[in-house]
Amino acid sequence: MNSTIDLEKINKHLNLQKNVMPCGDVYDGYDPPYDLTKEDFDLMLPLLEKSLFNSGYKIPDYSLFKQKIQEGFGVDIDIIKENVIILYYNDKYKLLNNYVYGNKYNLCISNLLINKEKRIITPMIFLSDLIKIKNFKTQDYDILQDLKVLSLNKLEFCAAIL
Repeated sequence: MNSTIDLEKINKHLNLQKNVMPCGDVYDGYDPPYDLTKEDFDLMLPLLEKSLFNSGYKIPDYSLFKQKIQEGFGVDIDIIKENVIILYYNDKYKLLNNYVYGNKYNLCISNLLINKEKRIITPMIFLSDLIKIKNFKTQDYDILQDLKVLSLNKLEFCAAIL
């Protein structure tokens, strides 16, 4: 795990994410409303990775990861050139990378993001669910666990590893 945690950027995005409209709500004056972006995902991933490792998650080898993604979602990750594979759920998972459908990083859409390099599967998560910054200037923070993502990754891969 050699991901950088940029607390200054995370702190900025924590504040931006306060203006994300809750799922199913009509716009009611968030000033301005904020849509999650790839930058939010890129900030989330090292936090999620650290959270998983803190909970004992072990990265599966690539061949096992590829096999489990193929079995679970019917996707051959080798034919996708992007490092992050986006699956959209509507009755079953469909590849979203080459399909334009709203905001790929929307919390309210049942997207799963599969990172081939990190070998992690996750939905989009608020940064506030993964980190508590005590003081970003002194790099004082706590990593929080997301039990759903931990369970998703451990169930998918740990049984095969053990």
